[in-house]
Amino acid sequence: TKLLATQSGAKGASGESDDLQALRAWLVQYSANPSTLACHRREAERLLFWALLDRQKPISSLTAEDMAAYPSFLANPMPCTLWVTERGRRVARDSQGWRPFAGPLSPNSVQQSLAVVNRLFAWLSDTGYLSRNPMRDPAEAAGSPSVLAVELMREDFLRIIKVVTRAHPAATDRERERIERSRWLFSLMHYGGLRIPEIARHTMGGFRVRPLGDSGEWWMVLD
Repeated sequence: TKLLATQSGAKGASGESDDLQALRAWLVQYSANPSTLACHRREAERLLFWALLDRQKPISSLTAEDMAAYPSFLANPMPCTLWVTERGRRVARDSQGWRPFAGPLSPNSVQQSLAVVNRLFAWLSDTGYLSRNPMRDPAEAAGSPSVLAVELMREDFLRIIKVVTRAHPAATDRERERIERSRWLFSLMHYGGLRIPEIARHTMGGFRVRPLGDSGEWWMVLD
């Protein structure tokens, strides 16, 4: 999936070319679902442009302090002439008038955006492209409750699911099967990064695992 070229003035930023290749590799895993791909590409582009234009650095150099400021930017991207498409206009992505935002994001949309960005950074660190996830450093990101909220949910997610499922009745085979199904579904969402509509539209036969060359990594593919 091709990301847009950076805005004028951002060319030549150190690490930009490598970051683009890494982002494209991350997006490949969502290529089977156009709506999911569009959502993740949008968030990757917003982050890329913000890093280059606002922070004057590539994504690979962003710190926890930078990411603590990102939620405020999403809620109020300024200046509007640079970030927000003119109200009432439908602009093609390859047009000079295209902008990454249609307007400020609502609190719920900010949280959704942060969840996708956190997923991106987690993948970049897990694959070794980054030494660490800048959204997973509580000492540096202490000033950003929004970022920490996403992080705490990721760290405690499976433990919470275990506590909840153990509290369910398990006296019959049917009740035990329900617990195992719930545990499997939540684990799928956690590790696969899938949204509920994506899971609901597919049967078990629609999930495939595709090796990524000889790297030992693999993709989960939705048919």
